[in-house]
Amino acid sequence: MEQSRSHAVVMRKVAYGESDLIVTLLTRDLGKLSALARGARRSSRRFGAALELFTVSSVQLRAHRSELWTLSSAETVTSYSHLARDVGGLAHASYGTELVRELCAPEQPDPAVFDLLIELYSALSKRGARADVLRAFELALLTGIGLAPSLDACAACGRSGSSGALDRGALLDPARGGVVCSACAPSSRAAGVRPLSPGARAILLAAQRADDLSLVELEQGDDAAEARDAMLSLVGHHVGRPLRTLEFLGKLNRAGT
Repeated sequence: MEQSRSHAVVMRKVAYGESDLIVTLLTRDLGKLSALARGARRSSRRFGAALELFTVSSVQLRAHRSELWTLSSAETVTSYSHLARDVGGLAHASYGTELVRELCAPEQPDPAVFDLLIELYSALSKRGARADVLRAFELALLTGIGLAPSLDACAACGRSGSSGALDRGALLDPARGGVVCSACAPSSRAAGVRPLSPGARAILLAAQRADDLSLVELEQGDDAAEARDAMLSLVGHHVGRPLRTLEFLGKLNRAGT
């Protein structure tokens, strides 16, 4: 059987039989895949801490004719497992992980997306749970997989935001791919359509243009909350179903965390 080695992050674990796990991995070189980790539940020595949440590991995989790979070995490279001990870090890291898992197609390698997820873990470790980091991460992920929303021009007619077309009466229309000007807004009727103020659009533009999650600084307040809700509409449209981690994030937002 062919053997492959790559760096990987565990995105989900499901018990299988009495002693095994089926793990969903995001690998840097092979993309997202599912693998059988034999004996992972019976012995902590089998894989050690390499299968813990938010841990980058070097894995060896054996391919089979079925969709399920076999995880032959896993060794920890970098651990961000401490994020699980902080409620905000756990919520934000789990959301980022679930979002990548749901948006990435199986077995289509995308090293940039893998690196982006690790960059999120690193930024959360350095800065704690921050909404502006999540906004930049969400938009970088959508850009990386070819779903970047149009924020500086009308997604319907192409009129530039610099012309003032997006200053008043603009909407966010996920189905049309971004912001829609006031002239095109009456024809936007799909699910997830919502008003988008100039302030909220400016925050999303700044997040979209950020090139380092550890340095991004966005304005807070009502516009930031509106930008968050706009991103949730975009994400919900592309994922197509509710994300489990959003309920957790919602509780933190209501608690002011």
